[in-house]
Amino acid sequence: MLQMQNMQACMEGVDQAALQALELRSSQLDNELKSLCASGKRDEAQQLAISFGQEIAKTSVLQEMKRCGEMMKGVAMPNMPSIKDTDYSVHHVCDN
Repeated sequence: MLQMQNMQACMEGVDQAALQALELRSSQLDNELKSLCASGKRDEAQQLAISFGQEIAKTSVLQEMKRCGEMMKGVAMPNMPSIKDTDYSVHHVCDN
């Protein structure tokens, strides 16, 4: 329980404006990916998804969230997917 409280306190320190900007960019990307997939541009969609993932992984807001999440290591969190759960070298973004 203490780990959860510490993580929550950490998450409260995450830059909310940067997080909202990231959410907006992700939503825009989702629309673009759907359009590319629908028009048969699977390779372009895949590359765009991979590039975006690599780009946002380097952002300070995601690094901070990762740091906060590491506080929960060792605590069972059922039904919590990991960013690492999807390997886009094996799975295609258009098939999700």
